[in-house]
Formats: sequence, structure tokens, C-alpha cells
Amino acid sequence: MCACVSATGHALPPAYIFPRVNFKDHMLHGAPNGSKGFANPSGWMNRDLFPQVLEHFISIMNVSLQNPGLLIMDNHDSHVTLNVIDLARQSGLTILTFPPHCSHRMQPLDVSVFGPFKTYYNQRCTEYLLAHREKGITIYEVASISAIPFYKAFTIENIQAGPSGDAPGPSGDTPGPSGDTPGPSGPARATPGPAGVALGPAGASPSIIIVSPEAIKPFSTAQPRTDGKTRAKNSNSLDEEDEADEQSNNDTDSELDVEKDPEKGDFIMTEFSSGKDKIHYVGKIISDVDQDGDFEVQFLKRSTKTGNFFFTEEICSVSPASVVFVLPPPKEHNGQTKRQQTSFSFDCTFNNLSVPH
Repeated sequence: MCACVSATGHALPPAYIFPRVNFKDHMLHGAPNGSKGFANPSGWMNRDLFPQVLEHFISIMNVSLQNPGLLIMDNHDSHVTLNVIDLARQSGLTILTFPPHCSHRMQPLDVSVFGPFKTYYNQRCTEYLLAHREKGITIYEVASISAIPFYKAFTIENIQAGPSGDAPGPSGDTPGPSGDTPGPSGPARATPGPAGVALGPAGASPSIIIVSPEAIKPFSTAQPRTDGKTRAKNSNSLDEEDEADEQSNNDTDSELDVEKDPEKGDFIMTEFSSGKDKIHYVGKIISDVDQDGDFEVQFLKRSTKTGNFFFTEEICSVSPASVVFVLPPPKEHNGQTKRQQTSFSFDCTFNNLSVPH
């Protein structure tokens, strides 16, 4: 996330950079009002993205040649390109950069704004994981989770207190010049908590909730051990297995429509490469082809107990080249739990495909 504030204590709507090739509007669901979204496979700011981010800020700053403005930032490689300088000159914006390796002293936003923001964001992530133990946090929840921390951290008090070094912390304490909280008899030292987390002065209640990883997602059960002994198979058993595999291949090919063009509403089998291996996922096309020639696909997950499939919240852009074949219409199975009520099965086999559970 890239943010910009003014000397009057107001924050501009942030810019989000998602680790994707193409940006989709639903990635900004729940983001602060006026936010702008961008995409980059690495998820980092680069020379190509920053001019677009700067245009987003300039459009809100209302600067021009008749109403010039000043932008103070660090001298990251992506911030001082010719495209950025030309854009700033044409817009009446003067850029002032900090000297290298001095941001910890000269950049007030690190302490006054981004410090509290990271604390609030981590707390929101913990609350979200405790409330949704069956799934993790994807890029589609990042914007909505960060909205409240953004409003709580980017306040007028925090922004204006940055240059003076007296920015209030997340729990309302006011750190002094060295980062300690002044007390009646000098700076109070923080009491170390579990895993090196500072809990504040002695006797103070912790501002961070410590949660063990297994409380969020239990550890997976280990596979049963084998004795390490291999048994030779006779030729008859090998022939029988070969015939069974060949019959399974014939059954799978006869049940699937590999020549049908995928369209909206179809259940499809997709293929992605992971190193030398190929992984297959079942999904449903929920939109027509966009301007980039991709489908919006909602993926399904396979149950380890029943083998049926159920919808997840994972939605991704998939190119037609990644579609292996169109699956037959599924059968819906009703059950007593929510997951079983929305489970599906297909009249085909996936023996030769690596479909994860």
C-alpha cells in the first residue's frame, strides 16, 4: 500500500499494489473510499507503476502550474525516474527527497502513521483468522481488512505529530524522542512478553493478542509410516493394473467433452504448472471473456472424506489456454452441514489428474 498525507493532517486515499498480472475491480472490495488499485506480479512498487500512482495522488491534490505543490518522499529507485520528474513538472509539483539511509530520522510517517497502522492491521488479521478458521486471508480480503486500520492510524493527530516525534501509539501512549513512554520518574521500560512481544510498562495490559498458530489452523495429521519394505509384483498383477489403468483412461475420455468451447456457467478442469509438476483445479466460469481474453473462475475444493467438491471464495482470472476440458453438469448433494449442502459430484473420474483435496 502506498499512502500520502498533507501537512494539514489529511490523508489521501491510498493506492494498493496486488501481486497479480492484471488488476480486477473486486480486489478493492471494502477499501477506503477513493482508493486506487494496481497490479504487479512481484507485488512491489517499480518504475512503471509509480507514475500511475503519482497521477492518482495529483488528481486529488488539486495542484497545477498556477497552484504548485511540494511532495516529500524517499529516493527509492522507482521514485526518481525521468517519467516521474516530467509528470511532476507538468503538474506544478516540486519533489524533495530525503538523503539515503536517513528515513529512520527524517521520515516522520514511519513512526507516527505506519507504525500504528501495522499494529492495527495485525490485530485485524488476528481477529479475522479467529472468526474464519476454515480459511486463510487472500488478496481479496486485504483491502477490507486494512480499511479500519487505515482510518484509525491516518488521523490528524498522528500525521501532525510525526515531525515533532510525539506521535501517539496504538494504545494511546505518547512516545518520547527515543521511543519510550515518559513516566513520573523517567521513561518507563517495556516489559518483554511471550515471543519477544513488548507488553508495555510493568503491570500494563497487553495491546497485542498472542495466539498460537494451532488455534488458527490446526496442524495436519501425519501420514502413517511405512516399513520401508518393497514387495515385487508378479507379471500377472502388473498386466491387470495396466489393463485397469487403460480402462480408466478410456472411461475418462468417453465421459468428458474435450472439444466443447468453455462459456459462462460451465464447470471446467484447469491446469497450472508448479515447477515440473502439473496441478489441476475444478472451477466454474462466472463471467464472460473480458478485454484481456480471460474468464473469471470460482474454484472448488475436493473433500477428503466424500470426494465431492464444494465452492470456495477463491476467484481468479483464467485464460482459455489453461482450460483442459469442460466437465459434465454436476449432481448436487444435500446434507446436514453447510458444506455438504453445497457439494457437487461429476459423472467422470479424475484418476490420472492431480486434483488436490
